[in-house]
Amino acid sequence: MCLLQDPIPRREVDADSGNSSGNSDDAFKLPDEAFQPKPGLVETYVHGKKVGSYLIGAELGSGSFAQVCEGLHVLTGERVAVKIVSKETAKSDPYVAKNMRREGRILQLIRHSNVVQLLEVMETEHSYYLVQELCHGGDFMSYLMKRRRLTEYETRKYIRQIVQAVNYMHSLGILHRDLKIENLLLTKDHNVRIIDFGLSNMVSAVPNENGGIVTQLCRTQCGSPAYAAPEVLAKKPYGTAVDVWSIGVNMFAMLSGNLPFIVKPFSIKALYQKMMKQEFNPLPKTLSASCRDLLLRLLNPQPETRIRLKDVMSHPWLNENSSSLRPSPFPNFLHREELQEDVLRQVSQRLHLPLDDVARKVLDNNPSPSLATFRLMSVMADRYRQERPQALPQCSRNASTSGPKATPAPATTTPPRSAAVPIRQFRSDSSSTGRSSIQSLVSQRYAAVAPGRVAGSRYSGLPPSSFARLPNGAAAPGCSGVSTLSSAASAAAAAAAAAAAALAAAGKRPATGRVDASLATPRFSSATTAGATLRR
Repeated sequence: MCLLQDPIPRREVDADSGNSSGNSDDAFKLPDEAFQPKPGLVETYVHGKKVGSYLIGAELGSGSFAQVCEGLHVLTGERVAVKIVSKETAKSDPYVAKNMRREGRILQLIRHSNVVQLLEVMETEHSYYLVQELCHGGDFMSYLMKRRRLTEYETRKYIRQIVQAVNYMHSLGILHRDLKIENLLLTKDHNVRIIDFGLSNMVSAVPNENGGIVTQLCRTQCGSPAYAAPEVLAKKPYGTAVDVWSIGVNMFAMLSGNLPFIVKPFSIKALYQKMMKQEFNPLPKTLSASCRDLLLRLLNPQPETRIRLKDVMSHPWLNENSSSLRPSPFPNFLHREELQEDVLRQVSQRLHLPLDDVARKVLDNNPSPSLATFRLMSVMADRYRQERPQALPQCSRNASTSGPKATPAPATTTPPRSAAVPIRQFRSDSSSTGRSSIQSLVSQRYAAVAPGRVAGSRYSGLPPSSFARLPNGAAAPGCSGVSTLSSAASAAAAAAAAAAAALAAAGKRPATGRVDASLATPRFSSATTAGATLRR
C-alpha cells in the first residue's frame, strides 16, 4: 500500500439526493452479534472506577492539569482514551479554570480524518472528562525515537496529512497553537491524528480577494517554546502563520531527529535570536533541494512573508509522486451514506432513544452517548465485515430480491457496507406525524451552515454541546442525566440558526464574531523545552 495515500476526505451532505438503489431497509443488515462485546471482556477489564458508560483503566499519560487514561465503553466493549481534568487542580491557574471547557467545544466543530474524534463529554463534581477515540498505532514521539529520523518519502506522507488538517481547522477559524511531535498520534494504519486542543482558540475568519483566509489576531503567549513562532516569543499579535511555523518545526524534527533551534542554557531571548537569524541545527546532506526550499519557507521568521498554507499545499515537494493536495470539503457533517441504518437502530435500541434523536446527535457531531455509541458500533461493524466476510453473501441476496436488479459490481476484496439510511423513505417510529425525518434533519443542518461555506468560521448552526452531569464516580448508562447547556444558550443557538438560514435564503454571508484572546500570562507548555532533542 502506498504510504502517500491520503485519507478519504469527508463528503458534503447531499440533502437533495434520495435512496436510488431500491434496496429495502434490511439490505446488508448485520446480525445482532456484530454489535455485542466479546464475552467476559467487560467483566475482566481492570479499572479503578466507572464514570457514565466507561470503565476508567490504566493511565496513558499525564500533564500539569490533566491525565489521559484508557477506558472501556461497557455497551460495546470498545476501548477509548479519556482525558480527565481535575477541577481542583485547575483552580490554581486562572487560564485553565476559565478555558477548561473550550477544548470540547472546539473538537465538536471538527470532523477530519487526521484530527482525533471527540466522542463524549462528561462532568462530575470534581472532574471534567473528554472521551476520545483511542489511536492504536501509539504516539508519534515513540515512533520517531525508534526510527531516529524519517525519509523524505515518509515525512511527506505525514506532513501532507498535518497540512490538510490544519488548513481545515483554519477554515473554521481554529488555531491549534501547540502543534508538536508530542501532540501527534498514529492509527493502526499509520495515519496521523492531531490531539490536545487545550491551548487552541477560535477567531474570526473571512476570505480575502486572493483566496486566502484572514483571521483575527491573538495575543496570548502560549505553546511550547521550541515549536512556537518568533512572533509568539516576542509577544506580538499573531494569526494562523504560527501554526505554519510549527508545521515547519515538526517537518525538521522528522527529517533530522532534532529540533531546528536549541539553546543551552535555555532562555527565550537566546532562542528568539537564533530563530530570527535562522541558525538551524544541521540537516541531513542528502535532502533534496525542493525539500530544503519548503523547510526554509515554513521557518521564515517574518510572518508577513512566511509561506501560506495554500501555497504549501501546492508546493512541488509535497505533491511529488502523489496527487495534488486539495482542501477538505466543508461543512463537517456526515454524508447521508455514512449513516448506516443498522448501526443507528442498534444505538437507538441500546440507549432507549428515538431514532431521530440519535441521528440528530450524529449529524451535528454532538459529543454525547449517542455519538460515542454510534462511532464505536461503526468500528464493530467494520471489524465484523472484515473478520466474517462469509456472513455477508446472504445479506447481499436479501438485498437483491427487494428491488430492481442492479449492474453487477466488479470483484473486490472489500465486503459491502451496511445499507445507508434511505433519507427520503425513512421516518422515525417515534414521530406520530412523520414530519421529523432524517431527511429534514439533514436539510436543516445543511441550510444552517450553507451561508458559512465561504467564510467557513464559527457558523451558528451548530448547537451547544450536551454535557452529562453526574455525581462523582456514578454510573449513568445510556444518556440519563444528560442536560444541555443553559436554556438561554439553547435559545441563542436556535435564534442564530434561524438567522443563518434567513441569510442563506437571501444569498448573504453571516457576520463572524470576535474573540478577545489577549491574556497577560504566558501559556507555555512544559512538556517540551527549547533545549530538548528528539534523540536519546
